[in-house]
Amino acid sequence: MGVLSVPLVLPAADTLASLLILASAGLHAVVNLLWKADRDRWAFRVLVDGAGAVVMLPVAFFVAPPSPVVLLCIAGSVVAHYIYQSLVIAAYRLGDLSAVYPVARGTAPLLTALGAFLFMGERPLPVALLGIAVLVAGIVAFALEGRRGRRDNPASARALPLAMAAGAAVAGYTLIDAHGVRAAAGALDYIVWLYLAVGLATTSVVAAQRGRALLPALRLGWKPGLLAGLVSLLSYGLALTALRLGATAEVAALRETSVVIGALLGSLVLKEAFGLRRLTAAFIVALGALIMHLH
Repeated sequence: MGVLSVPLVLPAADTLASLLILASAGLHAVVNLLWKADRDRWAFRVLVDGAGAVVMLPVAFFVAPPSPVVLLCIAGSVVAHYIYQSLVIAAYRLGDLSAVYPVARGTAPLLTALGAFLFMGERPLPVALLGIAVLVAGIVAFALEGRRGRRDNPASARALPLAMAAGAAVAGYTLIDAHGVRAAAGALDYIVWLYLAVGLATTSVVAAQRGRALLPALRLGWKPGLLAGLVSLLSYGLALTALRLGATAEVAALRETSVVIGALLGSLVLKEAFGLRRLTAAFIVALGALIMHLH
């Protein structure tokens, strides 16, 4: 008797790209969940960025050394990353993940589009302008929701401006990286040197500030920190793979679902107050980011 063979049915490239980018979005939100939940958020960042640098270190021997222009871009990106980390940590100290994360993520593409128009000569299409308007509406909705909760938690109202500033920092290093990756010999070359620089900078600055007190904090939180570092790398790898398989605009748009995932994780895991208004605001932010990419 012959062996019954069942054909292996693989998903189409576009379907696989969609699945990978949704997984990437979920993992990105999980990293921020772990970051928000950690008691020592700077030690957490040292472990996350350090894990990325350690993984990239062997690859550095196989990529081209950075040119002076690339080094300048990396330096600017490192500064913007540090500002972003400082603002997010301050925002997480005051506010909920389900509010801070969507606002920071939503502000970033909004200001990136503005920066690309002002500094790189990229003119947004009408569809992108519609997405920008929806994004602004979502961020305003979060601001109004924050005003309602000010009576119960006055500090939470101060978290939203910090989250918006963090989004501005993301837009800053996105624009710098866009220029740097074009000036580099290849995308991988830039990514490797950037990961190494960010890991070294974060570790050096925090170690200089904390001294020997950093070591006990690293020993105490090494498991979630290293896990988040590996998850972050996996999220980035899945995103790059998805971009190779699917259409760039559609794939990038789907990654913005992380806004809703992060908001839901804040409610379900951290037990944050999560009403219909906050859920609606998160969906509006995600929709605006999606529209911006679908043009």
